Amino acid sequence: MGVVNPIAGFVLCGGESRRMGRDKALLEIDGEPLVVRVAEAIRFVTEPVTLVGPRNLYEKLGFPVIEDEHRGSGPLSGIVAALENSLAPRALILACDLAGIDREFVSQICRKSLESNGFDAWVAENSERGLEPLCAIYHVRTLDRLRGHLLSKRLKLRDILKEMRIERVPAPGPATLANVNTPDDWKRHQTS
Repeated sequence: MGVVNPIAGFVLCGGESRRMGRDKALLEIDGEPLVVRVAEAIRFVTEPVTLVGPRNLYEKLGFPVIEDEHRGSGPLSGIVAALENSLAPRALILACDLAGIDREFVSQICRKSLESNGFDAWVAENSERGLEPLCAIYHVRTLDRLRGHLLSKRLKLRDILKEMRIERVPAPGPATLANVNTPDDWKRHQTS
């Protein structure tokens, strides 16, 4: 039997991209879809890397894809799907729209989770926005709790994190956790 990697990577790309007006996961930087850039930042540090979203949209990108069965319930449903499918005790969760994420910070958050065992989650934060629940590692022991929140429609991740033992992992700067949610965000990222 092979060695189980302690961290499995997942990219959430199942959002509806309403504010962007088109699928933000497939926006391209230097000819590469944003979701692939995020997945590659994970693959540099750990494998496997799985995309969480509609299979028909993303299976052509070369990564395994799982669908979340509670689609329309926000990112919590994607986190639950990732934890349900994780073969590792920890699941690294990154949003597909983290245009500034880099390998060094992904490495840092993974290292932090392996050095400190008593937490439920290791969550990135910066001084501008605070905690970023979609740049985090969740321990699989949180699955039942998160599934309970999902089924009872308590979906706000920042509220859920208040009930968990978390370790904050400071990002080196605001650009690392910059989300691309709107056409203006996308323009700002392209000119920075």
